[in-house]
Amino acid sequence: MPVRAVLLPATPLLVPGAAGSADPVAPVRTAVLEALGELLDDTSDGELAVLAHGCGPARRTRGPRPSLAGAGVPKRWTPDLRAWDGAVPARTAQVPASVTLVCLSAALAARGTRGRTADVVVHEVPSTLERAGDDAARVAADLRAAAGVIIAGGAAPGAVAPAPDALAPGVAAVLAALDPRWEPEERTVAVEGDHLPPWYAVTLLRDR
Repeated sequence: MPVRAVLLPATPLLVPGAAGSADPVAPVRTAVLEALGELLDDTSDGELAVLAHGCGPARRTRGPRPSLAGAGVPKRWTPDLRAWDGAVPARTAQVPASVTLVCLSAALAARGTRGRTADVVVHEVPSTLERAGDDAARVAADLRAAAGVIIAGGAAPGAVAPAPDALAPGVAAVLAALDPRWEPEERTVAVEGDHLPPWYAVTLLRDR
């Protein structure tokens, strides 16, 4: 069954350099890149889309510049962010979408097609269900036209002790409106480190 979507944990730690010289989630990054590689193998040259939660109203942007400034991570620490130097996108993505874009760009670069990153359509929806409800159907309709979707996992800002595979309610609302007939395949990766959950999940969503 072909892979149609990948749900990844959008922790800034997935971006090399975000934790300084430490790399506490390296095994998770490996699992994410493997999953994205399977998605890319199954989507050929079709359009790719990112779904992530953010602050403010819903917005749709093609090929935005990623940034971890919202997580307090300067660009000088992260060579993968500096790869966008010289680009002039219309907007800068917020942290969850930015982590997802960096991971997708690395997976594309491994196939010699990093240029496809500029055409990725990024949907950032409000974190809360109350604010995302009116946009869910519209965003879902747009995602149906994409060959592959990369979903930024993570709880809404301010959530208390979220599970490492949590979804912000706004993202969950879009997925419910999308109503895909996808079969989930969850891959759990154990990690060790202070202030980290014991595991992260990477989920591939396949056609039934």
